[in-house]
Amino acid sequence: MKKTIAVALASVSLGVCRLGAGMATEPLDWVDPMIGTQTGKGEGGGMMPMTGTPFGSIQWVPMSRRTEVGRVSFECAGITNFLGFIATRQPAICMGDWGHFSLMPRVGAVECDFSKRGAVSSMEQLDSTPYRAEITAGGVRTVMSATSRAALFEIHFPDGADTPHIVIDASRDYVNGWSDKSPKDGFLEFSRDGKSVTGWNSDRLDAHHSYPLPNFKGWFVLEFSRPFVSCGTYEGSPEPPAPHRYRGVRLKDGERKVKGDVAGGWAVFAPSSVPLCVRVGVSLISPEQARENLRREIRPGETVGALSARMKEVWRERMGRLTIETADESVKRIFYTGIYHASLYPREIGEYGRYYSAFDDKVHEGESYTCYSGWDTYRAEHPLLTLVAPERVDGMMRALLQAYDEGGWLPKWPNPGYTGIMVGGPAEVMLAEAWAKGFRGFDVGKAYEAVRKNATTPQKNDRECTWRDRGCFGEFPETRAGLSWYQELGYVPCDKVYESVSRTQDFAFDDTAAAVLAEAAGAAQDAAFFRNRSHTWTNVWCAGKRMCLPKNAAGEWCAPKSGFAWHYTECIPETALWCVPHDIPLLSGLLGGDKAFADRLDRYFEENFFKPDRWRTTIHGNEPSHHVAYLYNRVGRPDKTQERVREIMARCYSATRKGFDGNEDCGQMSAWYILSAIGFYPVEPQSGRYEIGSPIVDSATLQISHPYRRAELKITVLGNSPENRYVRSVSFNGQKICGTELEHSDLMRGGELVFEMARTPGTSRQFPERKQK
Repeated sequence: MKKTIAVALASVSLGVCRLGAGMATEPLDWVDPMIGTQTGKGEGGGMMPMTGTPFGSIQWVPMSRRTEVGRVSFECAGITNFLGFIATRQPAICMGDWGHFSLMPRVGAVECDFSKRGAVSSMEQLDSTPYRAEITAGGVRTVMSATSRAALFEIHFPDGADTPHIVIDASRDYVNGWSDKSPKDGFLEFSRDGKSVTGWNSDRLDAHHSYPLPNFKGWFVLEFSRPFVSCGTYEGSPEPPAPHRYRGVRLKDGERKVKGDVAGGWAVFAPSSVPLCVRVGVSLISPEQARENLRREIRPGETVGALSARMKEVWRERMGRLTIETADESVKRIFYTGIYHASLYPREIGEYGRYYSAFDDKVHEGESYTCYSGWDTYRAEHPLLTLVAPERVDGMMRALLQAYDEGGWLPKWPNPGYTGIMVGGPAEVMLAEAWAKGFRGFDVGKAYEAVRKNATTPQKNDRECTWRDRGCFGEFPETRAGLSWYQELGYVPCDKVYESVSRTQDFAFDDTAAAVLAEAAGAAQDAAFFRNRSHTWTNVWCAGKRMCLPKNAAGEWCAPKSGFAWHYTECIPETALWCVPHDIPLLSGLLGGDKAFADRLDRYFEENFFKPDRWRTTIHGNEPSHHVAYLYNRVGRPDKTQERVREIMARCYSATRKGFDGNEDCGQMSAWYILSAIGFYPVEPQSGRYEIGSPIVDSATLQISHPYRRAELKITVLGNSPENRYVRSVSFNGQKICGTELEHSDLMRGGELVFEMARTPGTSRQFPERKQK
């Protein structure tokens, strides 16, 4: 939709950017929320400059456009409007927002239509940090800070301004075909005393891919520091909009209450030189709980300055858990912004002892989390959280088991309930990894019960459903879709189920996670069964083509593009070849041995990796490739791993608004960089091991805590430089590491991990046969 009002946000700059390298004194200074916000044609991070807390229930974003599935509410390229601040729960660009609302301070004639109300920025700047945001737009200066479930705004209307007012949006419509076809209602009511507003939004942009939740409401309350003098509401215009255009709005001056799928209102305040303070509380439980959350999280009389100082300390502590030393300013900016991104997800949804569950549409006792981009984040984001947010891991695992209790299945991409997105059983891997790394704050018996069900019980109508991207459009949780065929044939057939090759491979990989939990639960026979079944991916191995290819139910090979159009999940066949990281010795044998394996990897990187594909600018823009560079280690060529990892970090990441070649995907893209930058990566998270790469920092320090004894891991990189990309030797606490693996349990004892770097590959390192667990 074209806008006619210009805004100087096009030259957005951030407080951190204005500091300059010489003034940045601590990790938080290097965080740049603008990294990853430029998105176009599937490229870029799909991120927003968000203000809130780590893992916060909501985040606040300055809106430049209306959010949809496939579009976030902020786009730094070609910005035309500032539309207000949105309280968003949207976790990723290709997932929908839910329970959202927005507010916008304005002056002059009341205008509520998004298409007409955009404000010009007189400051030509947006100052956005994780703990504070400020913008001057349309002559109104707004400063805000936020906690997990509350926010505080300080609004400076210009002296003598005509009709100072705030527009509040409770619900709106959508035009993107990926978004909900029939937006749900919102509600808003102004108090009689002029001091507050109460409302809710029951919309979920993913709702048409999900199931009804009649009790779902995102409640909000606003409290004003002085009463408004008049108010009104708006609703959607009765005239149908033109195709692919939003509905207009109809104003109702003097009305105090409104409900509808396009609904909101405005409050007018008397002119004053004193800033208007707006306190906001949110809840998924009730308006009373929203007020209680506000009372608990923002102190009486607290100013935005005081709140932002408190929240700055929260982020300062978070950023101080893993620190680096390097002279490369771009590395610092990418690394610490990555920690910020990785610390946003999953979202906590507990509200001081209670939480609303979208798996059964009820309120339960306890704490919980949602917004797991599981298929993406089991690879590096969740492994990173075991290092930098270990106190959260047990609760995150319990939340997965709560979903099983309340909905009957482990989730893959809860937002906030089952969505059917992606393939495989990523929750199985996350649970197994947590257990393998020593986390004991969840019931392993229940975890195995849930995983065993996922791995052995086909979903209802499994044989009749083709399981497109979002399942049978909300009829059933997808879980391991196509499992009945996998159990019968040993593979998922391409003429019955979408993305059949990737499903077959992921099921095999997930079976290794099931084996870990079966063993932990004392089910030795089950563990042996799952370990044996983890090799069944070979049923889609085509010896003639030396690739994993789609096969129909009759056992006949199909072309990579046939039948259901595409048989791989966010990758090309050349990438899918490597998507069995648990079974590399077997894959190496099928390819003709370790040398043939390494040669095939060379061909993959040289012919495919850095060229545009149907998904992203480079293959690295999607997650199936994230472990591939580390596979050289498995066949005795760590020098090649070191070359490729350095090349990916240099070519696929930048300290720019684009940021990376693919969507951030709830911290996964950043987590890959963070772990690779300090020298290791979890190719198989459930194994409790890391593969050694090529660190690009001079040193790093990790603060170790729960569930381990408090300690410090110091990573020292001797001779690090762009030219010295090869690892000559690695030692831990004075003992030389022979091989290419590090044990998580060893690192968590603390001490010093030393890399010695060199300009040429070393020849003295030994590569013993890989340990099996």
